[in-house]
Amino acid sequence: MSRPVRWVVALVGAVLALAPALGAQVRFPHERHEGLFPVCSGCHEGIESGATEAVYPSPQVCAMCHDGRIMPPVAWLPPRPRASNLRFVHTVHREKAAAQGESPECQTCHGLPGRTGPMAVGAPVQANCSGCHAHEAPEHVVAEARCTLCHLPLAEATRLDAERIAKLPRPAFHQPADFLLRHRPTPERVETQCAVCHTRESCTRCHMNAGSIPVIQALAPDPRVAALVGGRAPAYPLPPDHRDRRWSVKHGGVAGTSIARCANCHARQGCESCHRDVGARSPIAKLPTPPQEDQRGVRLAERRVPGHVPGFEAAHGGAAAADQPRCSICHTEQTCTACHDRATAPRFHPSNFLARHGPEAFGRMSDCASCHSTEAFCRACHVSSGIQAAGREDAPFHDAEPLWLLGHGQAARQGLESCVSCHTQADCLRCHSTTVGWGVNPHGPGFDPSRVAERNRLTCRRCHIGDPLKRP
Repeated sequence: MSRPVRWVVALVGAVLALAPALGAQVRFPHERHEGLFPVCSGCHEGIESGATEAVYPSPQVCAMCHDGRIMPPVAWLPPRPRASNLRFVHTVHREKAAAQGESPECQTCHGLPGRTGPMAVGAPVQANCSGCHAHEAPEHVVAEARCTLCHLPLAEATRLDAERIAKLPRPAFHQPADFLLRHRPTPERVETQCAVCHTRESCTRCHMNAGSIPVIQALAPDPRVAALVGGRAPAYPLPPDHRDRRWSVKHGGVAGTSIARCANCHARQGCESCHRDVGARSPIAKLPTPPQEDQRGVRLAERRVPGHVPGFEAAHGGAAAADQPRCSICHTEQTCTACHDRATAPRFHPSNFLARHGPEAFGRMSDCASCHSTEAFCRACHVSSGIQAAGREDAPFHDAEPLWLLGHGQAARQGLESCVSCHTQADCLRCHSTTVGWGVNPHGPGFDPSRVAERNRLTCRRCHIGDPLKRP
């Protein structure tokens, strides 16, 4: 061996010997050992057998030549396992290839481009894999890819540290600006694709209702991702319907029917910045309460509806009476009854309104129905009071007079609208029908039917089915 060659070998040996002290991992120079090891299994016999302790040669094997006499001593150490999420085991891969009639050599995956020879090897690259596993799409990662065929789920890829996880590439189909608005995965995609780069913490960082979404719960949790996203603010893109300038006024109707959609981004605390004293039956009560302060969802500033000036809560009666449908955009019946059902609450109706509400109920039934259920609210009182089609005749509305029936004609003629708020035509026909009743004439003395018919024949049809005058 010439002097310069000995000097180079000694320098290489010194660098290799100092490598453990310097904390560096020196790559084994395969090309310098090409004449000694014609086959890879000479040093890496564990690759074929599956024995992990024999995947790399031990330092004692190196010392058989590098003993200080034949060659300079070295302190080579096996390389540390590569940080990877590949789902790859040499023995399994070899068995599957053999089952398909293939017999790949080491150079098939580990060969260096442009180099030949048994020792022209290095770390495998994705391009080598594609030589056999040709992807149907030009991009390696596509929306239809079944990533778990080659990659471990992130929660199982224990060799990846938080720094490496943070550098995972973002696929091209994640790039569109509206991707977050339409990224809702299917259970199949979660299992075969999403889990490769995401864990449960990836979703719970933004989703307030993550606990109730099965596809999110299907993702395994991971403390590395939890530490990585813990200090990052969630991202909430603005849905198209939220861009309406009147959304703050119109959103109540959507929340009333699609509160599950709202719960993706909103927590109960966010809505309570404007909506106070939320009742148990309010849609807002169905929103989740996040466990931590930094998971409050979309943060909303208090904003008053136009016209809701300070003190409006105490003086809203006139506005509510005049514009009830607009109120119902944001408010439900429980919003009103939460205050108005209390004994000390301000009253919407004037004093003693209950005793004379019949005409109001008849003339403004749509207004009554906006607060009251006419089937349940009215019936509960009318049945217990005897104000119904059959039963007591000394009801409070009839001035509690037992003989009210004998003198009700004048009241009926002067305010029939009040009567029909409780009674139907069948109630009158029990006495006033000429076919099945008592045949009592409901018209007073001197009644001229022709005069009434000339003015408005429809007035007669309120009680009569046919034409009582029998005129064409």
